[in-house]
Amino acid sequence: MASARLQSQTIGLSLIVLDKGSPESLRRQVYLRLRDAILSGQLRTGFRLPSTRAVASALGVSRNTVADVFAQLVAEGYLAPRRGSGTYVATVVPGPARSQERDPQTSWERASTRGKLFSTMLQSRRSADAAPIPFRPGMPALDLFPFDVWSRIASKVLRRPAPELVGYGDPAGYRPLREAIAAHVRATKRITCSVEQILVVGGSQQALDLICRLALDPGDEVWVEDPASPALRATYASGGANVIPVRVDAEGLSVECGRALAPRARLAHVTSAHQWPLGVTLSAERRAELLAWADDADAWIVEDEYDGAFRFDGDALVPLVALDRSDRVLFTGSFSVTTFPALRVGYLIAPAKLIDAFVAVKSAADRQTSTLEQAILADFMYDGHYTAHLARMQAVYTERQARVRRSLEEFSGIQAAAPRSGLHVLLPLDERTDDARIAERAAAEGVVAPALSRYYAGDAARKGLLLGFGLARPAATDAAVRQLARHLPRARTLHRAARDLPG
Repeated sequence: MASARLQSQTIGLSLIVLDKGSPESLRRQVYLRLRDAILSGQLRTGFRLPSTRAVASALGVSRNTVADVFAQLVAEGYLAPRRGSGTYVATVVPGPARSQERDPQTSWERASTRGKLFSTMLQSRRSADAAPIPFRPGMPALDLFPFDVWSRIASKVLRRPAPELVGYGDPAGYRPLREAIAAHVRATKRITCSVEQILVVGGSQQALDLICRLALDPGDEVWVEDPASPALRATYASGGANVIPVRVDAEGLSVECGRALAPRARLAHVTSAHQWPLGVTLSAERRAELLAWADDADAWIVEDEYDGAFRFDGDALVPLVALDRSDRVLFTGSFSVTTFPALRVGYLIAPAKLIDAFVAVKSAADRQTSTLEQAILADFMYDGHYTAHLARMQAVYTERQARVRRSLEEFSGIQAAAPRSGLHVLLPLDERTDDARIAERAAAEGVVAPALSRYYAGDAARKGLLLGFGLARPAATDAAVRQLARHLPRARTLHRAARDLPG
């Protein structure tokens, strides 16, 4: 029983999330998160905290920072050290009282421990998603999508919808769409799978949520690339997983590093085609290493191809799922970048022996993804419009990427590396540069260039800016780059930083 309580509290500690892009110092954030976790009962009285080294690893900060925060919390009466035994949450803790004056955060005060994790995510994403502005990464060229064609198909589907389109459908998804997806991944990604292995979901984010429910137990260790999206780490942490940040280098996720940190992890999450946010592609050697590790550890691999549809260096490497001989790879794909994000249709390719379980979990989660949207997309694909749109956008994005790189060189003297795939350019900065401050100043002038450092979980964060070119219309690109260049350090410093970044 004591062991179960300890595991529960350790999971609670892992749900504490820091915002590396916040102007508030990491030390202050650690202090406030730990204090609030004690006051809310997330860390209960009498709980023995892990060592400062373990807490530092869980929160992705230095050990000295944690030791300093522990000392302050002891001085204020929140923690109580016991000689030879460790540091505990005090039996009686001081204020502030729980009946604090309400602010935007206190609406979460009655949420579960996992629920509280999402308060920070929501606050940071609601405003960020409000409008598509350059150089926001991950956004396609919405102005070039053939909405006229889409509207004609929608009108045809809605004129006399078949009963299966307006009633309860198969939770696995609309079969014609699953057939179209199977044909598409076979032709473009060399993935051979049956229609029965495909589950249609409400975007790849839902696929990850279903994977958490089906493949993970509370406390399971999960390898997540470092750097990675904070929302991705939060998804796994909210599922009760112990997130293990694993270093990414020029060949992608370091399997050697993962083995050293958590050799028996239950799952590894990789963005193999285009690592977010560094942009590197998982090498053939690393793919073989990762599959071998999964066999050794009896683990799952989630292959997340969120942004690998557009490539600028020829053919992509064979996906892990096509190399898998042990039914360990769960492949997630999405139409958000190749069509438009609001469509909210994605897919999961799972081993045949697991698909029934995934369909059951999907049915329990939301019953089914909108069948009408699936039917429109299926016709869009069957009639050849999807393939034609991809070909057109490949040419457009090749030119937009080149335009952004030319503008950077012209107005700031920077020669940014050409990414092999994806829809953003990574602009490296010297390690002494405050990339978050540069991003903040640029955003105030209407230029979105997120700081690379905010995507790291550990202290060894690289510095840089992410410049998405999906929305980079030629007429606006030069003006936006000129605005951004005013906040950048000297070009020679940037060239030195470029040599140090992977890719």
